[in-house]
Amino acid sequence: MIQIAMVEDDKELAELLASFLANYSMEVTTYSTPKAFLEGVKNHAFDLAIIDLTLPQMDGLEVCKLLRESCDMPFIISSARSDLSDKLIGLERGADDYLPKPYDPRELIARIQTILKRHKHPLFAHSDSKLHIDENKMSASLDGKELELTVAEFEILKLLFEKKG
Repeated sequence: MIQIAMVEDDKELAELLASFLANYSMEVTTYSTPKAFLEGVKNHAFDLAIIDLTLPQMDGLEVCKLLRESCDMPFIISSARSDLSDKLIGLERGADDYLPKPYDPRELIARIQTILKRHKHPLFAHSDSKLHIDENKMSASLDGKELELTVAEFEILKLLFEKKG
């Protein structure tokens, strides 16, 4: 399962996103304050973070800077702030992507999957094996031949890859 840390002070939005991402084998731990988020990422191995910029206690751009200083975890900025300078500063501080609010949650899924592929997340790094899994199409192929799988069979195969060993 993909582990995601999210710092978002809008509790309702955080709950909706966490529920939506759970449908894609993503477990979200939400933090409402930057301090709790920064402490949480020290104590847990997350695959990716989603950071809002307008936060209590500390500006989200400062959170980005502190996160990048402490670890190399990929992160996406998700913010209603649309000022170009915020976007540029966020990317300069190490953000892997910037997603302006409001957005379709399916776009967030696509961006997460793309970033995790680029960072060689085990769930997406199947190209070295004879078995290839494409989560977007919910399909799998073996030695280049498409496998005919039911949805349940695909989910079981995906789960096995998540729990290698």
